[in-house]
Amino acid sequence: MQDILKQLVEISNIDPGLVPRILELLDVERASSSEKEFYKALSQLQGELPDIPKNEAIIKVVEGKKIVKYRYASMDVIRKSIQKLLTKYGFCYHFTFTQDGDNLACCCYLSHIGGHFITSEMQSKIDTSADMNDLQKVGSTMQYLMRYTLTAVLGLTTSEDNDANFIDGNPQQKPFSVIPEPKKKDKPTKIKLEKEKNKEELFGGGND
Repeated sequence: MQDILKQLVEISNIDPGLVPRILELLDVERASSSEKEFYKALSQLQGELPDIPKNEAIIKVVEGKKIVKYRYASMDVIRKSIQKLLTKYGFCYHFTFTQDGDNLACCCYLSHIGGHFITSEMQSKIDTSADMNDLQKVGSTMQYLMRYTLTAVLGLTTSEDNDANFIDGNPQQKPFSVIPEPKKKDKPTKIKLEKEKNKEELFGGGND
Protein backbone atom coordinates (compact mmCIF):
# COMPACT_ATOMS: atom_id res chain seq x y z
CA MET A 1 0.00 0.00 0.00
CA GLN A 2 2.86 2.39 0.79
CA ASP A 3 4.38 1.70 -2.64
CA ILE A 4 1.09 2.60 -4.32
CA LEU A 5 0.82 5.84 -2.35
CA LYS A 6 4.41 6.73 -3.24
CA GLN A 7 3.68 6.16 -6.93
CA LEU A 8 0.54 8.30 -6.71
CA VAL A 9 2.54 11.17 -5.20
CA GLU A 10 5.05 10.92 -8.03
CA ILE A 11 2.28 10.88 -10.65
CA SER A 12 0.53 13.85 -9.04
CA ASN A 13 3.76 15.86 -9.35
CA ILE A 14 3.78 15.09 -13.08
CA ASP A 15 0.06 15.33 -13.86
CA PRO A 16 -2.36 15.89 -10.96
CA GLY A 17 -5.34 15.16 -13.23
CA LEU A 18 -4.36 11.47 -13.51
CA VAL A 19 -4.71 10.72 -9.79
CA PRO A 20 -8.57 10.59 -9.62
CA ARG A 21 -8.64 8.30 -12.66
CA ILE A 22 -6.04 5.98 -11.13
CA LEU A 23 -7.98 5.84 -7.86
CA GLU A 24 -11.16 5.01 -9.77
CA LEU A 25 -9.41 2.15 -11.59
CA LEU A 26 -8.06 0.86 -8.27
CA ASP A 27 -11.59 0.82 -6.81
CA VAL A 28 -12.88 -1.12 -9.82
CA GLU A 29 -10.05 -3.65 -9.54
CA ARG A 30 -10.60 -3.99 -5.78
CA ALA A 31 -14.35 -4.59 -6.24
CA SER A 32 -13.72 -7.17 -8.95
CA SER A 33 -11.18 -9.00 -6.80
CA SER A 34 -13.59 -8.92 -3.83
CA GLU A 35 -16.40 -10.36 -5.94
CA LYS A 36 -14.21 -13.18 -7.24
CA GLU A 37 -13.10 -13.98 -3.69
CA PHE A 38 -16.74 -13.97 -2.55
CA TYR A 39 -17.96 -16.47 -5.14
CA LYS A 40 -14.95 -18.72 -4.68
CA ALA A 41 -15.67 -18.91 -0.95
CA LEU A 42 -19.42 -19.33 -1.59
CA SER A 43 -18.74 -22.25 -3.92
CA GLN A 44 -16.62 -23.91 -1.24
CA LEU A 45 -19.26 -23.22 1.39
CA GLN A 46 -22.10 -24.67 -0.67
CA GLY A 47 -20.06 -27.80 -1.25
CA GLU A 48 -20.25 -28.49 2.49
CA LEU A 49 -23.68 -27.15 3.44
CA PRO A 50 -25.98 -29.89 4.74
CA ASP A 51 -29.64 -30.45 3.96
CA ILE A 52 -31.51 -28.73 6.77
CA PRO A 53 -33.98 -31.02 8.55
CA LYS A 54 -37.61 -29.92 8.79
CA ASN A 55 -37.89 -30.14 12.54
CA GLU A 56 -41.14 -28.25 13.11
CA ALA A 57 -44.69 -28.92 11.99
CA ILE A 58 -47.90 -26.92 11.84
CA ILE A 59 -50.80 -29.03 13.06
CA LYS A 60 -54.51 -28.50 12.58
CA VAL A 61 -57.38 -30.50 14.03
CA VAL A 62 -60.04 -31.77 11.61
CA GLU A 63 -63.00 -33.72 13.02
CA GLY A 64 -61.02 -34.50 16.15
CA LYS A 65 -57.96 -35.76 14.26
CA LYS A 66 -54.57 -34.02 14.09
CA ILE A 67 -53.43 -33.22 10.57
CA VAL A 68 -49.93 -32.05 9.58
CA LYS A 69 -50.50 -29.01 7.37
CA TYR A 70 -46.81 -28.57 6.55
CA ARG A 71 -43.31 -28.96 7.99
CA TYR A 72 -40.48 -26.45 8.07
CA ALA A 73 -36.95 -25.96 9.39
CA SER A 74 -36.89 -23.55 12.33
CA MET A 75 -34.54 -20.56 12.35
CA ASP A 76 -32.69 -22.05 15.32
CA VAL A 77 -31.97 -25.30 13.47
CA ILE A 78 -30.89 -23.43 10.33
CA ARG A 79 -28.50 -21.27 12.33
CA LYS A 80 -26.96 -24.20 14.21
CA SER A 81 -26.58 -26.18 10.99
CA ILE A 82 -24.65 -23.49 9.09
CA GLN A 83 -22.92 -21.21 11.60
CA LYS A 84 -19.57 -23.04 11.82
CA LEU A 85 -19.32 -23.32 8.04
CA LEU A 86 -20.12 -19.63 7.58
CA THR A 87 -17.33 -18.71 10.00
CA LYS A 88 -14.94 -21.15 8.33
CA TYR A 89 -15.32 -19.44 4.94
CA GLY A 90 -15.57 -15.86 6.20
CA PHE A 91 -19.29 -15.20 5.83
CA CYS A 92 -21.84 -13.47 8.02
CA TYR A 93 -25.46 -12.45 7.53
CA HIS A 94 -27.92 -9.95 8.89
CA PHE A 95 -31.49 -8.81 8.20
CA THR A 96 -33.27 -5.50 7.72
CA PHE A 97 -37.04 -5.01 7.85
CA THR A 98 -39.47 -2.38 6.58
CA GLN A 99 -43.17 -2.29 7.39
CA ASP A 100 -45.89 -0.63 5.35
CA GLY A 101 -49.27 -1.09 7.00
CA ASP A 102 -49.87 -4.83 7.34
CA ASN A 103 -47.13 -5.63 4.81
CA LEU A 104 -43.66 -6.61 6.09
CA ALA A 105 -40.55 -6.74 3.87
CA CYS A 106 -37.29 -8.47 4.77
CA CYS A 107 -33.84 -8.20 3.18
CA CYS A 108 -31.13 -10.72 4.07
CA TYR A 109 -27.51 -9.63 3.49
CA LEU A 110 -24.84 -12.28 3.02
CA SER A 111 -21.44 -10.58 3.43
CA HIS A 112 -17.88 -11.86 3.02
CA ILE A 113 -14.75 -10.62 4.77
CA GLY A 114 -13.41 -9.60 1.36
CA GLY A 115 -16.05 -6.87 1.20
CA HIS A 116 -18.53 -8.22 -1.36
CA PHE A 117 -22.13 -9.05 -0.42
CA ILE A 118 -25.38 -10.23 -2.00
CA THR A 119 -29.00 -9.92 -0.85
CA SER A 120 -32.25 -11.84 -0.90
CA GLU A 121 -35.55 -10.00 -0.44
CA MET A 122 -39.09 -11.14 0.34
CA GLN A 123 -42.27 -9.59 1.65
CA SER A 124 -45.44 -10.95 3.22
CA LYS A 125 -48.66 -9.87 4.85
CA ILE A 126 -48.43 -9.96 8.64
CA ASP A 127 -50.04 -13.14 9.96
CA THR A 128 -53.30 -12.11 11.63
CA SER A 129 -54.85 -15.56 11.89
CA ALA A 130 -52.89 -16.82 14.89
CA ASP A 131 -54.06 -16.34 18.48
CA MET A 132 -51.31 -13.84 19.40
CA ASN A 133 -50.98 -10.17 20.25
CA ASP A 134 -49.93 -7.66 17.57
CA LEU A 135 -46.23 -7.75 18.46
CA GLN A 136 -46.15 -11.55 18.42
CA LYS A 137 -47.85 -11.59 15.01
CA VAL A 138 -45.14 -9.30 13.61
CA GLY A 139 -42.43 -11.46 15.22
CA SER A 140 -43.91 -14.63 13.73
CA THR A 141 -43.93 -13.07 10.25
CA MET A 142 -40.34 -11.86 10.73
CA GLN A 143 -39.21 -15.40 11.59
CA TYR A 144 -40.96 -16.69 8.48
CA LEU A 145 -39.25 -14.14 6.23
CA MET A 146 -35.85 -14.68 7.88
CA ARG A 147 -35.99 -18.43 7.24
CA TYR A 148 -36.87 -18.09 3.59
CA THR A 149 -34.54 -15.22 2.67
CA LEU A 150 -31.57 -16.88 4.40
CA THR A 151 -32.13 -20.26 2.76
CA ALA A 152 -32.59 -18.50 -0.58
CA VAL A 153 -29.40 -16.41 -0.39
CA LEU A 154 -27.33 -19.48 0.56
CA GLY A 155 -29.06 -21.91 -1.79
CA LEU A 156 -30.02 -24.17 1.12
CA THR A 157 -32.38 -27.12 0.83
CA THR A 158 -34.53 -28.67 3.52
CA SER A 159 -35.41 -32.32 3.97
CA GLU A 160 -37.53 -34.57 6.17
CA ASP A 161 -35.86 -35.33 9.49
CA ASN A 162 -35.17 -39.05 9.59
CA ASP A 163 -32.28 -38.74 12.04
CA ALA A 164 -33.03 -37.64 15.57
CA ASN A 165 -29.40 -36.55 16.07
CA PHE A 166 -29.21 -34.05 13.21
CA ILE A 167 -27.36 -31.54 15.42
CA ASP A 168 -24.61 -32.54 17.84
CA GLY A 169 -25.65 -32.11 21.44
CA ASN A 170 -29.39 -31.92 20.78
CA PRO A 171 -31.65 -34.30 22.72
CA GLN A 172 -33.18 -37.03 20.62
CA GLN A 173 -36.43 -36.10 18.99
CA LYS A 174 -39.00 -38.45 17.55
CA PRO A 175 -39.47 -37.99 13.81
CA PHE A 176 -42.82 -36.62 12.75
CA SER A 177 -45.27 -39.18 11.41
CA VAL A 178 -47.52 -38.35 8.51
CA ILE A 179 -51.13 -38.18 9.65
CA PRO A 180 -53.46 -38.76 6.68
CA GLU A 181 -56.23 -36.25 6.27
CA PRO A 182 -59.65 -37.88 6.79
CA LYS A 183 -61.79 -38.38 3.74
CA LYS A 184 -64.53 -35.87 3.30
CA LYS A 185 -68.07 -37.23 3.72
CA ASP A 186 -70.21 -37.06 0.61
CA LYS A 187 -73.09 -34.66 0.89
CA PRO A 188 -76.52 -36.35 0.29
CA THR A 189 -77.82 -35.60 -3.17
CA LYS A 190 -81.43 -34.74 -4.01
CA ILE A 191 -82.02 -38.15 -5.64
CA LYS A 192 -80.63 -39.94 -2.58
CA LEU A 193 -82.92 -37.98 -0.25
CA GLU A 194 -85.98 -38.80 -2.40
CA LYS A 195 -85.09 -42.53 -2.35
CA GLU A 196 -84.81 -42.49 1.45
CA LYS A 197 -88.18 -40.71 1.71
CA ASN A 198 -89.89 -43.25 -0.59
CA LYS A 199 -88.36 -46.09 1.42
CA GLU A 200 -89.77 -44.70 4.68
CA GLU A 201 -93.27 -44.34 3.15
CA LEU A 202 -93.15 -47.88 1.71
CA PHE A 203 -92.17 -49.56 4.96
CA GLY A 204 -94.14 -47.33 7.27
CA GLY A 205 -91.20 -45.43 8.63
CA GLY A 206 -93.44 -42.69 9.96
CA ASN A 207 -94.33 -42.16 13.61
CA ASP A 208 -98.13 -42.05 13.21
